[in-house]
Amino acid sequence: MTLEKLHIAFNIELDKSNVSGYPSFLPEERDYFINTAITKFYKTKYSGYNAQLKGFQQNQKRSDDFRKVVKSTSLSVSTSDFTKYTANFPEDYWFMVGETARIKYASTTPGEYVYKNVDVYECTIENLDNRLNNSLSEHILNRGHARPLRVFVGDEILLYTDGAYSIDKYKISYICKPAEVNWYSTAPGYSNSTTELENVPDHAWDEIIKLAVKAAIENISDYRYQSYSQETQVVE
Repeated sequence: MTLEKLHIAFNIELDKSNVSGYPSFLPEERDYFINTAITKFYKTKYSGYNAQLKGFQQNQKRSDDFRKVVKSTSLSVSTSDFTKYTANFPEDYWFMVGETARIKYASTTPGEYVYKNVDVYECTIENLDNRLNNSLSEHILNRGHARPLRVFVGDEILLYTDGAYSIDKYKISYICKPAEVNWYSTAPGYSNSTTELENVPDHAWDEIIKLAVKAAIENISDYRYQSYSQETQVVE
């Protein structure tokens, strides 16, 4: 789907070709409604607040819906006392969907180390201290197994160990913020008529168009809004 085709589909869905009573939306206004629809599309699919009541990866369609915006990356971690590690969110971060930490601890063979990939243990600011002070907490190395405690604070990801092991690597899988459409884009090689948009899978554009038109109709307080809203309730 190109942006030019997307704008044409928006106008057709709004039925502007047959009804002269609608305002003529400028390209940047159509972009606004389309970007709003893309954001709503992903947030409702992620939360499960939709017709299927299915959230992220709860069925095959949900997996297909998100395949354009799921990323995996390794983040640099730093530490000052070998019990608290800090990483920063990627700039396009939206929602966390998976985490893996590679821990490192001394082997029973002198001078050698063991490396192991483990899940992290999700904490909140409220319960972090309780976890840190719990002698049975999963972040304490026991028979070669441990799960670092993880908490989000502001723009930082904090990971805690018991000091008997270190965090060698930290990898996350996350839903990134979808790129916005822009009719006036001057990006090298970009064309509204030929460049295929990659922020939404092909099968989902019809849903995006319906959501965008719904937002536009609501914006102009059209009498069709109530009936059109009922139609879009069946969007999967």
